Amino acid sequence: MTPPASKLPRSSGISPRPWFALAGLLAVALLVGCGQGSSSSSLPPVPANASLPVITGTPQVGSTLTTTPGTWTGSPTSFSYQWNANNSPVSGANSSTYTLSTAQLAASVTVTVTARNASGVGMASSKPVGPISEPVAGVPFNPLHLYYISPTGKDANSGTSPTDAWATPNHPVQCGDVILAAPGSYTTQFNQDWGTVSDCPSTIGGIDGSGGIFFATLLCAGADLEACPVNPGPNAAAFDIEQRSNWAVEGFKATTNGANTSNQVTPAFDGACGGNKGPCTGIYHHFAFVNDIAYNSSDGFSLGGYDQRGVSGVDYFAVVGDIAQNSAQGNPNSWYCVAAIDLVAPINYDTAPGTHMYLYGNFSYNNQTACPTDVENYMFDTWDANGYSALGVAQNNIGWLSGRFGFNIFDQETVPTSATAVLLNNTLFASNQLDASSWADGDINIQNSNGSGTDIWGGVTLQNNLVAEDQLWQGGDTAQGSVYAFLIGGAYGNVLVGGNGTENLFSGLATECRGPACAPASAPYSAVSFGTSANLGDNLYADPAFSNTSDLLTQRSGIPNCTGFHTTTACMGLDANSQQLTKLSPIADLQPTSSSAAGKGYQLPSTNCVSSGAVMQYYPTWLKGIVYLQWHSDTGTLTENSDLVTKPCSL
Repeated sequence: MTPPASKLPRSSGISPRPWFALAGLLAVALLVGCGQGSSSSSLPPVPANASLPVITGTPQVGSTLTTTPGTWTGSPTSFSYQWNANNSPVSGANSSTYTLSTAQLAASVTVTVTARNASGVGMASSKPVGPISEPVAGVPFNPLHLYYISPTGKDANSGTSPTDAWATPNHPVQCGDVILAAPGSYTTQFNQDWGTVSDCPSTIGGIDGSGGIFFATLLCAGADLEACPVNPGPNAAAFDIEQRSNWAVEGFKATTNGANTSNQVTPAFDGACGGNKGPCTGIYHHFAFVNDIAYNSSDGFSLGGYDQRGVSGVDYFAVVGDIAQNSAQGNPNSWYCVAAIDLVAPINYDTAPGTHMYLYGNFSYNNQTACPTDVENYMFDTWDANGYSALGVAQNNIGWLSGRFGFNIFDQETVPTSATAVLLNNTLFASNQLDASSWADGDINIQNSNGSGTDIWGGVTLQNNLVAEDQLWQGGDTAQGSVYAFLIGGAYGNVLVGGNGTENLFSGLATECRGPACAPASAPYSAVSFGTSANLGDNLYADPAFSNTSDLLTQRSGIPNCTGFHTTTACMGLDANSQQLTKLSPIADLQPTSSSAAGKGYQLPSTNCVSSGAVMQYYPTWLKGIVYLQWHSDTGTLTENSDLVTKPCSL
């Protein structure tokens, strides 16, 4: 309806035109508009940003940052990049990667992405990272000898220079030596024979000139954790240190192409005794896998222990600051199943006091491959097979999305043993994702083979762990067994669970109590005992209120991309140097926001060493000087850095 003339707006100073003049202008506009539409109908719209570019990498001088272009509408045909420090363009920084220099120290860094197509350009800037911190100087590490390996090396070479590199580590070396692996792709170089390591521990060199190094170390000399990928092909271990002692492996990323289909299991990283190259003929010791990544493998990190004859096996084994993703695939064809980080059937090399088996600062997740048994994130299994009597510690580890248990302690009751195990400050979430068809399962699951009331080895202690579940039933299926944060399988008199000031925090959703005793007193139940209620100990039962489990489960559970990161800790979301957490990262997503969780579960690593507390108490002295090593190609030097895990002072 046309308003009355008195209500029409004034022309605001624009002179009125005759109707025929307006009609003429309208006709011209229509003709021009039609012409434009005709010529542009085949062109896409100008690019428009749908999600911002994302920067990954450690915000630290000397580190390389990498950006994604983000996502765009309009089908861009090309992208260009401009890195900025404190909103000012950095001259010459125009690629998808940028190596930070001292000029960016304390600055916040962004990247601006320009998307182009035939219709025009669109621009979008990332969220800032920073402030950029000082580089990790580290403590100088002086190797006794420095050797080299490359993908194109030859074992007939001297190994004493990059141009005369070896092909394999099958050469006699000494404790305190370092072998640098050139950046590049490796296949079977590390699953062949390894050399004998002598003169252990070293008496000179290392981090303080006085030696004390128990290992010869094979170290990737690349710029980040993606620099030395290892893939030996199916049914083959990536690293197989058979029947040799005193070896450490650091800075590699390895796969074994999924489940094993032969008559064995081939871990990505294996300090094995007899599994892959025939029967073991002795006791081997001192293996350390530090700052490594295993993914899509039949097993992630293992000490072997296949023979179980009481006369052969492995002792002194450490998995520190490692990632195991989708690495509990085992061998379903032969019902040989494993955990992703799997310490089975060790044997005494000696009876010296202190920690012999050590899992510390690791990330094990999305290990869900269907196998008739096991499929855990972590496992201490059958330490009774060889009458083991030493101490094993699992400290400050993270695990989520396990096929069955998050952490399994299992006593086969083969022979009497006095081995002890301690689980401290571990964070576990969302276990039992497979349909196990059992009565009940725990995320932390402690059990012996017959379910009787006998003790577990020489004793087990659980303190300050943080365990939470995301489902009531195994595999989310109401026809399956209940899921609990903690399960103890009998009236074991030597299992200490929590205690005043060291309570574990258990959070479950189970609506049925499927054992003689459950806690808390009413549903939802978080813990179940197949002994008595006293066996559950003194603990807290509350929701830890993790920061973002939706992001963790849907976006952070795939193969890790550690481009630009020197450490697995940084790749998982924490810059230990600045104590900055990357939002939407595994560590950040699993930060509890409930006050009940204070001091429980995974504690953020610090670059400040400690002289008291649990780390000082349990960190093995035999790891001195190697956690973790980094090669500086610009200066030709080695350092032991402190931004992977918290370490004791002097070690």
